Amino acid sequence: MRQDGPTAHLELQSDVSVDGRAARLTHARARVTALDIKSPPQVDLGAVAVRCQNGTPRSAAEDDHLRAPQETRLSYGPAWHGLRETALGTTEGLARLKLPAAAMDTLAPGMILHPGLLDLAMTWAVGLAPNHVDGSLWLPESCGTIRVHRPLGTELACWVRLSQGDGPLDSALFEVTLCDLDGTVLVEIGNLRMKRVDPETGLSPAPLIAADVTFTDPAAAPHKRTATEAQLAWNVGQGIRPGEGLAALERSLALGLPQVIVSSLDLAGLIAEADRTEPVVRAPGQTFDRPDLDTAYAAPETEVETALAEEWSKLLGISRVGIDDDFFDLGGHSLIAVRLCANVNKTYGTDFGLAVLAEAPTIREWAARIDRQTAPGGDGSGAAATRPAFTHIVPLNRSRETHATPVFLVAGMFGNVLNLRHIAQILGKDRPVYGLQAKGLLGDDEPLHSFQEAAVSKLAEMRQIQPVGPYVVGGFSGGGITALEIARQLEAEGEEVALVILLDTYKIQDPVLKRIDKALIKLAEFRKKGVPYVFEWARARIAWEFEKRRGGGDEREGSFHNHRIEMAFRDAIAAYGSPHYDMNVVLMRPAPDKYYKVSRGRWITSEKRYVSHDNDWGEHIPKLEVVEVPGDHGSMVLVPNVGVLGTYLRMRIDAALASPGETVQWDTPEAAE
Repeated sequence: MRQDGPTAHLELQSDVSVDGRAARLTHARARVTALDIKSPPQVDLGAVAVRCQNGTPRSAAEDDHLRAPQETRLSYGPAWHGLRETALGTTEGLARLKLPAAAMDTLAPGMILHPGLLDLAMTWAVGLAPNHVDGSLWLPESCGTIRVHRPLGTELACWVRLSQGDGPLDSALFEVTLCDLDGTVLVEIGNLRMKRVDPETGLSPAPLIAADVTFTDPAAAPHKRTATEAQLAWNVGQGIRPGEGLAALERSLALGLPQVIVSSLDLAGLIAEADRTEPVVRAPGQTFDRPDLDTAYAAPETEVETALAEEWSKLLGISRVGIDDDFFDLGGHSLIAVRLCANVNKTYGTDFGLAVLAEAPTIREWAARIDRQTAPGGDGSGAAATRPAFTHIVPLNRSRETHATPVFLVAGMFGNVLNLRHIAQILGKDRPVYGLQAKGLLGDDEPLHSFQEAAVSKLAEMRQIQPVGPYVVGGFSGGGITALEIARQLEAEGEEVALVILLDTYKIQDPVLKRIDKALIKLAEFRKKGVPYVFEWARARIAWEFEKRRGGGDEREGSFHNHRIEMAFRDAIAAYGSPHYDMNVVLMRPAPDKYYKVSRGRWITSEKRYVSHDNDWGEHIPKLEVVEVPGDHGSMVLVPNVGVLGTYLRMRIDAALASPGETVQWDTPEAAE
């Protein structure tokens, strides 16, 4: 307390430690001075009671008390059991308070404001708040003025009014007048703000920073927290206490719900934390030297070539790009390719898809295509225009063995064939390789919503390349299902299918994860990552909910319609069923991804699938061969792992074509090596 003439300045503080330094934290401040005003007029309690007729007035028995709204969440002692009668209107309420006989010994001599009666007076009418719901917890947050005209007696009337005006949805302002039973004003409380809090987490203190406290040793050099330290302090401060963790898990499992969030934050706080992202610091304009390539550097000559070279340099991070440099040799991949195609299409009004990079991976070839499409009066004539106009077919290599049996590879779920290019380069030593991309990837074409339709559409183009069998067809990930359907339709028409290649394709319908296994997964993640896992999961969940409601309807013009392709693919899965395939099939998959150990000794992958030796295809494909290759689902088809996969496929395809229709037995581990 600090005295300033007739006014006393009060601060309620506690001793704390911040960054290893002793400090004091201020919890409340007040200015106390003598009143120099006339006493207010008496309150007409009868008139107030007439207005408070919205509900049935409540009264307690002589030796009992009414439960205050806060008692659903707080445990009150005898001194707080003083609520005897209540009546509520639309925006005001009237109550009679009486200190119980059992609490008379709490009324110390000279006490002006009894804490139990004062607290009840401020909180009993919180139900007037517009956003109040039964069972919620509201606590006093601040108070504008408290005018004490006379000491409180042991029995009094309390008149509460809800203040009108805008404010946060989780708070409300009240005016409170305490009178004796004849209406004489004893205490007036102005601008009392009540705030709704989460009873589980709202009372937890936030992590302290230097600006929150007053150091008792101001001369000591302060320690400035890094962003990581501040985040850690916040996470620790908001964490679930050890004694609460197991109980929370047991309660969650008992609910029987498929997904439950257990958090020390309320929903608004959890969403805010999930939305928090750390800025990525990059050096502006950072680029790297051109790598050593088989091709010599050739400088851009035309305006289009110069513009393309600048675009490639910016996206690839290469300081100098030649017009004969291969996009993929410079480190290009499908994510960069998507941005490159979108930027070029926007600039030149073209309709280049990812397939263009597979067919023409240099700036010189791109510039030539742009010139043909954008020339005045041009209609796309030239050498490229003499080829068939394909929707699905994308040449993935430039094999000299043009008369050899080709290989057709269906792209994964999103229809992008670029990640199959590395396989094609290895197989291209023996035969042409064609990618089969999805319909609807670009432009206004509607994606195909069934595997049967997709197979028919792709087969029509395949026959322009290879009219008769034997056929070799395969697919990466979800594309393997379309490859199986293509093979099934070919055999139904009497054609020969030498081999079907599944590149880590899973069965059409994955077994549904059991509820106990889902819970064990979340428990394992929480043990591994701690509190950040909750935010990570919430961020993903919120993003998923947003995407689900968004419906993919705002895809930008000229973008690749991944969302439409994915939705069409999922529609196809739901409608396809589980056919039987009677042809030679080789499944090439990485080592089992044993990520979570769950019930009955089973394992689940990081993609939330049960681990299976044959990706659950065994019962549908009797002539199935399983080959384990290095890498994971994505990297098995990329350098360097693709070398093992591609070398094995070369031998396997040769053997299948040498004896079409016959089941070829291999010693799988040796073959993969």
